[in-house]
Amino acid sequence: PAVSVAANAAAGASVSVASVGSAASGIVSKASHFVKGVIGNLKASIPALAKGAGIGAAISGVVSLAVNGYQTFVAKTMTTRQMAGAVAADTVTGGISSLGGMAAGGAGVGIAGTALAGLPLTLLTIGAGIAGSMITGRMMDGLGIHQAIATAISGPATAAAAAPAQ
Repeated sequence: PAVSVAANAAAGASVSVASVGSAASGIVSKASHFVKGVIGNLKASIPALAKGAGIGAAISGVVSLAVNGYQTFVAKTMTTRQMAGAVAADTVTGGISSLGGMAAGGAGVGIAGTALAGLPLTLLTIGAGIAGSMITGRMMDGLGIHQAIATAISGPATAAAAAPAQ
């Protein structure tokens, strides 16, 4: 009888190990499908992200050119080198901020898209995009990226006076 109890316990353990292995295999399979889906969606969104970054950079560059052009040619508060550095820095950081906004908006849709629809989802997406863009812009300013670009274009002596046109 002691041998049959041990045999039954061993048989139960092997079933238990097999079921754990099956469950682990299922989890790995689901995770693999999830990762493949995320990578596929990222690949599909690259053209839209590039277009959005280009539009953001263009808008930032045009606004910066107007503001810094006025400061250079009318108010005479900056040199043309400072203007060039400021416009270049604003254009680059505007494009990168647009990417941050698009990523945050996309994440908002991904997270809330199953629970919301219509106007609430649109408003949430807009709010997340604005917040993402602002956070990305502040991070770049905090890291000194804007100033580094301006300095690289206008030179170290003149870049200190060039402030972002925000």
